[in-house]
Amino acid sequence: TTFRSKSPVHMSRIDPAFLTLITFLINIQHSLGLYFLGRSLWLNSEYGVAIAAISEATVAARTRTTPTGRGLPEIESTSPLQSLLPELSNYRKHMASLLQSWEKDNMLVYFNKVPPSVPADKALKPIRLKKIEEYCLDMTKDPLPFSLPGVCDQQISSPTKLENKSNGSNAGSSKGTDPPSYDEAMTNSSFQEQVDNDLARDLQLKLNSE
Repeated sequence: TTFRSKSPVHMSRIDPAFLTLITFLINIQHSLGLYFLGRSLWLNSEYGVAIAAISEATVAARTRTTPTGRGLPEIESTSPLQSLLPELSNYRKHMASLLQSWEKDNMLVYFNKVPPSVPADKALKPIRLKKIEEYCLDMTKDPLPFSLPGVCDQQISSPTKLENKSNGSNAGSSKGTDPPSYDEAMTNSSFQEQVDNDLARDLQLKLNSE
């Protein structure tokens, strides 16, 4: 209706199948919302209002007789929505059976007044979407450091210099400056001893500086 009244030029450019899909989704969602609302009201012993909710859900799931009427749009034989017709038929049968059972229980046991429609204080409430907020990365805080706090660059680089010197003297037997793999490091006892020595040297330098 809004397209037809306010944007007739754009309306002619839209695929009719797309409008059928949108109309189908809106109304089936409305019907399901009323169905589960009725279930919730029935569990809360509000039997009359629950019957009114299921009755409205049944009307919302029917095929509309006019283009602007209530209910689902008519699905053409070539529409992809044809695959949903069996499930839609079962859904309608289930609501009809449930409505008949509830009306019988209310007439014989509960005697609650059934309103013509769901009251405003019991109806589904629309969800108000908040204004979109643009995400902004906070750059005021320092990034996470990759070194221990309080250790200067000289202390960190001292084992590296010794290792480079050692690699330079053993260039013929080593594979270069690349660090060993995890398996080699775990099986090579000399490498583990070197790591322990480097850690002990760093700790000693830190203690001496304090």
